[in-house]
Amino acid sequence: MMNAISITEGLLYVCFAILIGSFLLYSVPSHLRPAIYVPKKVLLIVTVLAGLLSFGPFVNVVVWLNQDMRIGLWETVYSVLSSFEVGTSLSLTLLFIVLLYLLVLLNDVTRQQFFARMALFFSILIIFAGGWASHAASLSQFPGFLSDSVHFFFVALWAGPILILGWFRNNHENWKPFLKWFTPFSIGSLSLITASGLVMMKFIVPDYTNSWVLTYGQALLIKHLLLVPLVVFAFINGFLIKRHLSQGTNPGKWLKAESIFILAIFTVTAFLSQRTPPHSFTRGLTEPSPLFLSLYSGAFSPDITIHPALNSLSYTLFALSVVFIGLTIFSSMKKTPVIISILFGFIVVLTGYLGIMASI
Repeated sequence: MMNAISITEGLLYVCFAILIGSFLLYSVPSHLRPAIYVPKKVLLIVTVLAGLLSFGPFVNVVVWLNQDMRIGLWETVYSVLSSFEVGTSLSLTLLFIVLLYLLVLLNDVTRQQFFARMALFFSILIIFAGGWASHAASLSQFPGFLSDSVHFFFVALWAGPILILGWFRNNHENWKPFLKWFTPFSIGSLSLITASGLVMMKFIVPDYTNSWVLTYGQALLIKHLLLVPLVVFAFINGFLIKRHLSQGTNPGKWLKAESIFILAIFTVTAFLSQRTPPHSFTRGLTEPSPLFLSLYSGAFSPDITIHPALNSLSYTLFALSVVFIGLTIFSSMKKTPVIISILFGFIVVLTGYLGIMASI
């Protein structure tokens, strides 16, 4: 059940990125962006799919309560809808989903900026409605809700245009005018993503290094390491690609490469959404990560305290990680096949991860 919910969460992130990315780009004057074509049918399907996938956490709670309390199914559904934050969140989400669907169905958001901006506004409301039932909100209601919602909003706002331009772009005209506003926009979004992410960690993972003992902490570490090649590709697409536009370079393939790391992060985030955050009161009750145990060479106990200390092996692995960061950038400058740069990016994650684990 948990794995199924993780899949629905991952797909939900992709849906929101497509919706936010489409509506944001259609809100911008056409001379400030490359031409894109996202059919109305696709936007409607993604909107409906987002509504259906939003049931995942709600169904999870209903099934758990129904088994635990042994009351009727409809009684459980009513109880969750009326008394649980996940029920309130779902009700608001579905309301905004219906309004968004009608807006897209009855208007041409691909040609009329006003309706594209209205659709963007409803998409934002849907994200904030979903944030009401997040992990962070359950631990610290309003601050947690705000940090989670702002975090995901800016992730979608930044990642969405990248996915759309990577996969739904008609040409790469107006690329320089687009980069002129999107590059500082991306830097600002990444700054807010980082800030809100740090606030969320204060509630969800107050003891970051010790969380590595658990599966949640291992996944969170991998997610953070995936940000490294993602930022590298953002640098390539935001700055280095300008030099090659006049030579006929297709920037779309580099955006597709960046989108692969975005999708990888969405996948790990979806996995995290269905795992218990590592607090002091859960560490002793939660099984340690098999991955951690396979790489940890010391004596293990449930109350182990982790103190990373660099050694020759970790220094070597970190150096390799830096080398492959350089190779990723160098390969983009030399116009090597994009798949090679993607491979280098994942090697950056692997060597960085092994370097951290070797320091424990």
